[in-house]
Amino acid sequence: MLTKDVDVLIIGGGPAGAASGITLLQCPELKVAIVEAGDYETTRVGESLSPGTRPLLEYLKVWDDFQAQQSLQSYGSKAAWGSDQVHSLDFLFTAQGHGWHLDRSKFDRMLAASFQKRGGEVYSRCRFTRAERKQAQWLVHVVDEREGLRQFLCRYVIDATGRNARFAHHQGVRKQYHDHLSAVVRYGHIDTKTSAGLGLESFVFVASCDYGWWYYAPLPGQQLALMLMSDSDIISQRQLHLPSSWQQHFEAIPAICEPLAQVQWQQHSRVVPAYSSSLNRYSGEAWVACGDAAVSFDPLSSSGIPNALASGIQAAIVAANHVLVNEDTSSAYAAALSQDVQQYLNTHQQYYATEKRWPDQVFWQRRQGRVALDPEACISRQHIEQRIEPASSVHLMSGMLAGLKRECREGRPMHEVVRAFKAKHDSVPDQKIILALQDLMQGSAV
Repeated sequence: MLTKDVDVLIIGGGPAGAASGITLLQCPELKVAIVEAGDYETTRVGESLSPGTRPLLEYLKVWDDFQAQQSLQSYGSKAAWGSDQVHSLDFLFTAQGHGWHLDRSKFDRMLAASFQKRGGEVYSRCRFTRAERKQAQWLVHVVDEREGLRQFLCRYVIDATGRNARFAHHQGVRKQYHDHLSAVVRYGHIDTKTSAGLGLESFVFVASCDYGWWYYAPLPGQQLALMLMSDSDIISQRQLHLPSSWQQHFEAIPAICEPLAQVQWQQHSRVVPAYSSSLNRYSGEAWVACGDAAVSFDPLSSSGIPNALASGIQAAIVAANHVLVNEDTSSAYAAALSQDVQQYLNTHQQYYATEKRWPDQVFWQRRQGRVALDPEACISRQHIEQRIEPASSVHLMSGMLAGLKRECREGRPMHEVVRAFKAKHDSVPDQKIILALQDLMQGSAV
């Protein structure tokens, strides 16, 4: 078994992990390694970069490499959201200028190569399996597809494993799911003449529908990515992952179908997670999570890669403080992430609330619920006696909803009901519990 001794091991070599590694190597005395499950060759989802990302790339000293590599500029977005009328938001009217349409795999390879040039080591096609504490160090076990088992002995671990949060989960940390959004992704090719005529080379486009929303963005090499965004159960019910059903729903959205009529689509699509989530704990003994492993956002926010880079940089600072000066700054890091999550959730709700055309559709009900419950109000006998066992809810699964009802005892304040339920289901966000309880009290979940 091969064993490597480093100061900091980063598990995950995407933007968050690479940003952590590059930041750590500003301290030349640190030995840093990245283990990455993939090989940087397969197609990765994440097609656009907002203008405000430039300062992060400059801080990492990869701006010149980025400019030389990613030349397809994005001038803004267009959206049919809230009505059939298309609205534009141009980046040119912001202080940061234009954004970029990414070759995502090439972008990730660029960051990993920059880390290696500065003295870091990347072990690709290596999958994390387990870790254990040994005399104030971590012994991390991975499976190398080419050489078998590997071990890393390190003083600190950074979890940058994306939405799977593999290391954090290994430490018993739970994830809170704020929604269950997934993306049905399909790629296509469009010729230069058609692309220029439709303006597909300059903008991303979003169009909402009763079961979610559609999104397309041009990619380098005359490629185009098209995503159907909906909740995983809706995708399953409507069979949106199947080519025939996908085509039927695609053709029913003129705002999307008509400009893409000449696109030559790949035969197969794939479903990838796009949900919003946050860990109930962002760090532990000599480890910290960053990027999507810590917090993941709805793609509508266009903040996935910027968040990965920014949190990767901050996680590196936490790790460096621990290793070099034995100072624990993880609580400040966690507080900042928690604040970001709350601000994101508020903005997320406000933006989805602007679409009012389908108030009776489950997808929109899940995102437009407003809390109107008095936390000090008490459950009454009348409430209990009038409620039959609930069958379903847009906010909780049936089993959980039945459990919530069992917590509704006469004279119990609403906030105590929420706290008692939360103690048994800590992966469910408070807002989801409150909205489901509100449904029970109003009789809409029976």
